[in-house]
Amino acid sequence: MDTTVPQIHAETGFESDESPPLRVTGFICLVCGILSIFSPIGRGMLIFPVLAFVFGLIALRRSDGPPPVGRRPAMLGMLLAAGFGMCGVMLPFLKSETLGSQAERFSRYYLEVIALGQDEFALELNKDYVNRFPETMSLKEHYYANDQSLQRFTEFRDSSVNEMIRQRGPGAPWVLDRPVRVYYSYRREHAEVVWMDPTGEVESKILMILEYRVDSKGQGQWNVANAMPLTQRYVADSIL
Repeated sequence: MDTTVPQIHAETGFESDESPPLRVTGFICLVCGILSIFSPIGRGMLIFPVLAFVFGLIALRRSDGPPPVGRRPAMLGMLLAAGFGMCGVMLPFLKSETLGSQAERFSRYYLEVIALGQDEFALELNKDYVNRFPETMSLKEHYYANDQSLQRFTEFRDSSVNEMIRQRGPGAPWVLDRPVRVYYSYRREHAEVVWMDPTGEVESKILMILEYRVDSKGQGQWNVANAMPLTQRYVADSIL
């Protein structure tokens, strides 16, 4: 009498001819996880960590049979996507916070320079760093050298925003009216800073647009691209 004796397998119990299923989504997840290394370049690259998690969750769905092939690549891909994706989110945030803090300090220093009557130096801070005069040069002599330079300096000195700053005087308690807004435009980083003096009889606000560039030595350089009084615009409540 012929009997069949089942063979015991060390891991699966009884020997089975059933082969584990292949989860292609696990390998797609791994590829997307590797491509997540580009996440810090820009927000658009965050699509790779998102896709990695989508395909990873599909690959890791429950299975009644033997463990599917592709689960380990899926777990590795999701781990890479989590790490690089977090960098892609946090690095731009930290950069924005750093630039915002620098812009706040620079613009506050600019206010103090004008309040102290150092208009020649303040005018230099309006220029891009590549167009500024050397530190050894006498700015007063330059701006009073000819009519064209003197006219430009006079217009800057007598502007309404500079007059407003001088009226408040040095050490005026300027405070931020709103958080500093950092944005990218025309291939340059910019910062929008709005200052307010709450102690004045009339509430005064100054809007500054700052530009940021990195010089040949790798150091960041700010300049005041524009400064103006911020006035309230009248808007009709309704249009008949």
